[in-house]
Amino acid sequence: MQFTQEELVEAGWHSVARHDALLEEASRLAAKGSDRAYILKRLERIHPRHEPTMAMRENPISSAEAVKATTKEEEKNLKAARRTMRELMS
Repeated sequence: MQFTQEELVEAGWHSVARHDALLEEASRLAAKGSDRAYILKRLERIHPRHEPTMAMRENPISSAEAVKATTKEEEKNLKAARRTMRELMS
């Protein structure tokens, strides 16, 4: 049984720099006759998976405007920007 880099990424190891060591260890364990579940468990113990540095917000924040139009041309541009933002946000 051979693991690929894609399988490591899917399993949660995103750091490509560590893939060579992980693949080498996985091959060694597979040569001993270890099954896939055991190999993944052992890799997790030796090389913990990537922890996300940022998490998604539970609730989205509002997109408040920080500008105010003072001329007719600015008002026209602001309306166009609002329309575009509504399209993008929906």
